[in-house]
Amino acid sequence: MANDVLPLSLLHAEDKGLKLPKPSNIKDIKIKANEFVSLIACDTMEYRKLNDNRAVKTSITLPYNLKYMAEKRKVNISAVSAEALRRKLGQN
Repeated sequence: MANDVLPLSLLHAEDKGLKLPKPSNIKDIKIKANEFVSLIACDTMEYRKLNDNRAVKTSITLPYNLKYMAEKRKVNISAVSAEALRRKLGQN
């Protein structure tokens, strides 16, 4: 459950531009008898890539000749743009 709550909370904070809290040092957490501390790893970019892949509409400006050639060859401009962005951002 914590593995779901933490990334969702951090994603919300990132989306709202909020400052993310610093992780606690596991040795500094005080616990009582019969309690335990569990480390929760969280990679928000990986979580976002796996769980937040909804398509969004966006506009781009292209030189006319590229748009013309893409249409003639039935190239999906959205797919090519997404592929180029993934490559540029190192998210193959």
